[in-house]
Amino acid sequence: LIEDNFSLMTQNNFNIVTATENVNLSGLEIFPNPAKDNFTVKINALEDVKVFDAIGNLVFNQTLKSNSININTTNFNKGIYFVQATANGNISTSRIIVK
Repeated sequence: LIEDNFSLMTQNNFNIVTATENVNLSGLEIFPNPAKDNFTVKINALEDVKVFDAIGNLVFNQTLKSNSININTTNFNKGIYFVQATANGNISTSRIIVK
């Protein structure tokens, strides 16, 4: 309320969330779970790996052309994370615990 008039916020820092179809990628392996110092994401034709914390902050993002990646978690806080893996154009999200 500004000078007895309603004010409308026209700019903000919010990201627009769009839905994408999440599929189970056959052969996707994420290990060990729970993880302590690192974990591995493995699947044929791995294209991209993103890791989000429990409130949705992106904490790791790597584009690659290989079958696996080892992710160091020593700088991650303990807790639940979500690993989003893309392979052959398909996206799958899995949960991992970092101790």
